[in-house]
Amino acid sequence: MSHQTCERARKNTKKSIMVKGIGARRLHSDA
Repeated sequence: MSHQTCERARKNTKKSIMVKGIGARRLHSDA
């Protein structure tokens, strides 16, 4: 795996974690 791919994957992981966190927060506030 190239360095560029590694960086991109890391960014995607961070993005998905942030999205999941926001979604969980929304669910909690709705409940």
